[in-house]
Amino acid sequence: MEAEKGQKECAVATPPVTSCGWNKSSKEVSFMSNLKEQFHDFVNTPMAHHKVCFKNTIDGMVENIRKEVHGLKGGDNSSEEGH
Repeated sequence: MEAEKGQKECAVATPPVTSCGWNKSSKEVSFMSNLKEQFHDFVNTPMAHHKVCFKNTIDGMVENIRKEVHGLKGGDNSSEEGH
């Protein structure tokens, strides 16, 4: 019972993830400083956020592939009609 209470409190404390946030680099600091900060953020991010980011990335890729396939099918029907 105590473990469930702790999990519920943790779930409430973390806000939902809408974006991965990996594009936040500062131009005022060096490349190594940016890399170090991004690595630190990545390692310390909860697994639930990584899962959401991974799912959003895959969903976006699938949507782009669907658009490309739909575009190819819509514009290339003339070659298939001749056969």
